[in-house]
Amino acid sequence: MFNAAEEFIALTKRSGHVDEREVEVIYNQLGPVSPSFVIGEWDGGDIDTGHVGHTRLAEMRWAGKAFRSVDDGDPIVVYDHDGNRVWDKNWGHSSVGVLLL
Repeated sequence: MFNAAEEFIALTKRSGHVDEREVEVIYNQLGPVSPSFVIGEWDGGDIDTGHVGHTRLAEMRWAGKAFRSVDDGDPIVVYDHDGNRVWDKNWGHSSVGVLLL
């Protein structure tokens, strides 16, 4: 039996349309991560639920995200014409939000 994280990763590897309700059920089972967990370079990916963002990410050559610290990140990193990962300045910088319960 898969855990929620493994099921979510499997969804990201599917080709073709995935029903958004299936994504939501698995996503809602995922636990939180610590803010420091996100520090580093992250490869981008998405799940084709039919949302217009799926096409937009491909058009912009989305590569992922990069976080140098919890207070300094690049939310949109794209591939330039040479295939290098570069920050898209049109989206600004970001920080990691912390939800306190």
